[in-house]
Amino acid sequence: MSSASVPIPSITPPLWTRGDLNAFFGLGINMLVNVLVLAGLSAFVVQIPADDVYHTILPALGIELLIGNCFYFYLAKKLAEKEGRNDVTAMPYGPSVPHMFIVTFVVMLPTFIATKDPVKAWEAGLAWAFIICVIILIGAFVGPYIRKLTPRAAMLGTLAGISITFISMRPPTQVASPRDFPDRTPIAWGCRECIREYDEAILH
Repeated sequence: MSSASVPIPSITPPLWTRGDLNAFFGLGINMLVNVLVLAGLSAFVVQIPADDVYHTILPALGIELLIGNCFYFYLAKKLAEKEGRNDVTAMPYGPSVPHMFIVTFVVMLPTFIATKDPVKAWEAGLAWAFIICVIILIGAFVGPYIRKLTPRAAMLGTLAGISITFISMRPPTQVASPRDFPDRTPIAWGCRECIREYDEAILH
């Protein structure tokens, strides 16, 4: 015996609610920091000309942020209307700090060191961005099934590992001197060796 389906109430999601002001400034400051980091990595690590950074890359990023966040707002609004909910929040859209460091130091910087051409490094970064887009497009279809089968701790562990490696480990090794930070462990030795090779590559 089939039960009657429960009708979904028709609601109109509010455009502004309590807490949105805090979220607005939180997202704005986060995006500002991300843009400053992106500009610094592009201009000082990959040595892309400042005119290209400030007149091409950053304006394109600004257009991307506007379109992306408006589209995510639209998706959240449609989901709230479809499910009759008033607690749907749009996911913020913007550059990922761990991914910026990965692309810069794993893709663009080795290309720049090999070719001495920042444009080639930029092109390598764009090629990697295209590959990531294809992976994300495929993940949009298979991701829900993977999420059901994979423990949440396993998925968050990857993000934690990237954060520890590329954000947390480099500053302490730069601050500590050889006397204060002796090479007593393989991890410490490996960190100092990687940083030394990176600095030598940049200087020479």
